[in-house]
Amino acid sequence: MRRLERFAAFLLVLVSALGFTTSAQAQEATPIGGELTGYPKLSVTVTKDAVIASPKTIPSGFVIFSVTNKTDESTGAGAVGPPPGMTMDDLIAIAATPAPEDQLPAFLYQAIIAGGITSIPAGATAEAILKLSAGDWGLIVEGNQPPAPGGGQVTDEST
Repeated sequence: MRRLERFAAFLLVLVSALGFTTSAQAQEATPIGGELTGYPKLSVTVTKDAVIASPKTIPSGFVIFSVTNKTDESTGAGAVGPPPGMTMDDLIAIAATPAPEDQLPAFLYQAIIAGGITSIPAGATAEAILKLSAGDWGLIVEGNQPPAPGGGQVTDEST
């Protein structure tokens, strides 16, 4: 049960500070090693007090999703967006609805999860390539970090 709770906690911490969308219900992230250039970078910093995403606007297409863990524990982050016909506010409202202890949160069955990175050791940075289409996105963060302030957008400019 502890594993289910940890997984649910990872997916429940929805950070609407970022904006994105994908045309498929799930997409794969490609972990990368070494230096990768040529793609725009979306940097996410996770601290014990906040989750910060930068820049606030990024072109659609392939992006380097870089997560820096500045906490004392292992963590992870991913990009999540509403399905067609739903707003980010709608998705956040669904995510805020408590789920029974033995079930996954309802928003998981509707959200578009573009990918992400899990099990980033304390003090480390990990990167993956995500494909993001234009629209509103948020972040899901493993653990109990609070939402990040601000907002962001993926534009129609492809890379």
